[in-house]
Amino acid sequence: MNTIKLYKWTNFQAVDGWDQKYGFSTDGVMSFDFVGEVDEAREYILPEGFHVAESNMGTEEIYDSKGRHYEIGAANGKPTLVSGGVRVHLSEAHTLGKL
Repeated sequence: MNTIKLYKWTNFQAVDGWDQKYGFSTDGVMSFDFVGEVDEAREYILPEGFHVAESNMGTEEIYDSKGRHYEIGAANGKPTLVSGGVRVHLSEAHTLGKL
């Protein structure tokens, strides 16, 4: 089982309908152009066939088994992998197996 650690960030200056209010990142450093905060990292399960590889720029990137690159997005407060019209929702690692 492959997992990835993601940090949830919040943009306190977001304007409704214009700016992104929250998102997820593999980097816990606050290097955005807005005032916000970054939560403690949580571990999420990557679906079968997905993996993390380091890019030439030194950042962690996510790919599927066909080599398609996925961006990290957000939906309903949870991380989502996005590539073209494909969306893959991630589950938090510690929530599996709990009733």
